[in-house]
Amino acid sequence: MKPIRGIGILLLFFYICLDGTAQEPVYFFSETFNMAASDPLGHFYLVQEGQIRKIDSLGQVMYTFSDPEKGQVSWLDASDPFRILVYYRTFNQLIFLDRTLSPLGDPVRLDDLEIFVPAGICRARQGGFWVIDQSNSSLIHLDADLNRQVDIRLGGINTNQMESWFPMLEWKERLYICRQGQNVIQFDLYGTQLINIPVKTMGISSMDNMMLFIGDQVVYKYSDYPAGLSEPMTMLLPEWEQLIISKNRALIQDQSGWHLYRLKKTP
Repeated sequence: MKPIRGIGILLLFFYICLDGTAQEPVYFFSETFNMAASDPLGHFYLVQEGQIRKIDSLGQVMYTFSDPEKGQVSWLDASDPFRILVYYRTFNQLIFLDRTLSPLGDPVRLDDLEIFVPAGICRARQGGFWVIDQSNSSLIHLDADLNRQVDIRLGGINTNQMESWFPMLEWKERLYICRQGQNVIQFDLYGTQLINIPVKTMGISSMDNMMLFIGDQVVYKYSDYPAGLSEPMTMLLPEWEQLIISKNRALIQDQSGWHLYRLKKTP
């Protein structure tokens, strides 16, 4: 896709504090976005209906992508910035994009795979993707050839509620499923449930050698070896509706819109 350089960003002289550290100016995006995501390289992805915008650490738009025929983007997993998973609930399809937001291969039609009501989805490092099928409360891993490598019934997760969605992330040979507002469940790559992580979280992401669980106005750090969960860290930000952190950047949505912050100290 052809790079786009402008987005109409306003520079605000605003300051934030992370656990008592110094602050940096913030960028304000005047447009409205439905959701956002990040990758491990410090890029963010802003979703506006069916359009995806990839922005750099300075808030500049690098690439855009849209496919009006597929409708609104429902979920985006950019944990692999070279193979970004995009899910469209309207037609129950997903696609993969490269780092320039150009399509990789053909769309995957989940109806053809007898997955009719996804309730969570993420890419798999070993190829393909993971998906929770709400219609039969199962956890499925399909490989790069769309063959089922894992297909198990889920225990401890109620997928029967309508409009349920479970943020998922594969990280360091483990799969994490976020029960929003409840705990996080860890699985191995064979679908075996391992532990419950006692943290009430609304979102989940990875950064360097740790995971970040985004709670209600707090952030938790989680390391796998030795396994440990930090105390909740209070971020002196405006009350956020969404918070995404990557490297030394934080993107938040509050009542006034979307803001990009530079953090001198990361979690």
